[in-house]
Amino acid sequence: MEIREALNEVFIEGILKEKNLELATVNSEKGKQDVIRGELIITTDEKSEHKVRVFANKLTKDNRENSVYKGLVTVMEEYVSIADALKNGATAEEAKNSATKVRITKGRLGINDYYTPTGELRSYPQITTNFVNRVDETKGFTPKAEFTVEMFFKAIKKEIKNEEETGRLIIEGIVPMYGGVVAPITFVAGDEDTVNYLEMNYEVGKTGKVWGEIVNVVETTVKVEKGFGKSKEKIIVNVLNELEITGGEEEQYDEDDERSYSVDVIKAALAERDIYLDELKKKSKDNSKSTTKNTSKPKKELNF
Repeated sequence: MEIREALNEVFIEGILKEKNLELATVNSEKGKQDVIRGELIITTDEKSEHKVRVFANKLTKDNRENSVYKGLVTVMEEYVSIADALKNGATAEEAKNSATKVRITKGRLGINDYYTPTGELRSYPQITTNFVNRVDETKGFTPKAEFTVEMFFKAIKKEIKNEEETGRLIIEGIVPMYGGVVAPITFVAGDEDTVNYLEMNYEVGKTGKVWGEIVNVVETTVKVEKGFGKSKEKIIVNVLNELEITGGEEEQYDEDDERSYSVDVIKAALAERDIYLDELKKKSKDNSKSTTKNTSKPKKELNF
């Protein structure tokens, strides 16, 4: 189905915390392909870190050397992560200072879908990129993670927790991607002025452009449980993953604007997504059956 790819940009600047990259050979329509794939974790402050997926073929479609692949190999071989420095004996502070500072300017928001062994669909936003650059700190280094995206507004509703309004908004957006697929992505708005503006001026069923901050915060707290004898410490890890809208264009696009997505086009794209999810579910079941068959062990019985 023909559908315009939406503006979709992610900018991240921070310190390379981990790099988990590998060279591999995969099957494709053209046969076996050499690729580089994996993920990078970039930290933007003491509590915030962002996972970024990367993938590139070694050769382009016309069998030429792929500069993207070459660049990612450089990241794998030359960039130093905090984890690398720690393995080499650096202190936490030394590792942070010596790790490579990186900038991503051509990242994209997307969605990762998978089914659990019990058949439940899990979907969560993910960031992908093929371009990672070193940052020269002498020319400025401002850690942050931001997005700018066009989307079809499917829902704008108040956030409810414990049966009470929180004052925030939940925005369900449909983001058209490359190849005609669409990604349902959920955003939030928390600033009072932003919430009021969206409620008063934005409508569902229309297309608009917004921007904001990527929030991936990991907070660790220690709870001390007391009773008789020695106290027990319990470590609690809370992870907050949100895409928070902080602003946008004053008005959504007019219906006759070429950038606007019609309800019918979005419905058709979502129908195709349902077909894809059905196929994914079937494939997941087949893989599960195969794994169970190959790893099954004789039953054991406990006799008393």
